[in-house]
Amino acid sequence: MLPIRARGVFIKQEATRDPKAMARIERMMPFIHCDREPVVLGDAGLAELIEAEQLNSMPRHGRKAEQVEPVVLFNQYLY
Repeated sequence: MLPIRARGVFIKQEATRDPKAMARIERMMPFIHCDREPVVLGDAGLAELIEAEQLNSMPRHGRKAEQVEPVVLFNQYLY
């Protein structure tokens, strides 16, 4: 996996209760560089995050990969 420089890492509550989801997250976290600790979110927290990201989003035209600092959101994957 290529390293990711993120400005935030968020984990849905449901994923923290799923051993397979947490194993996947733990495998990926060494490649995600963020100055803050991951935050566990419920549904209300996710809605607030999405609203904040929409308000703070910049136009994508002309951006280069090194200019983008994504927010990483881990969710539970149901097989």
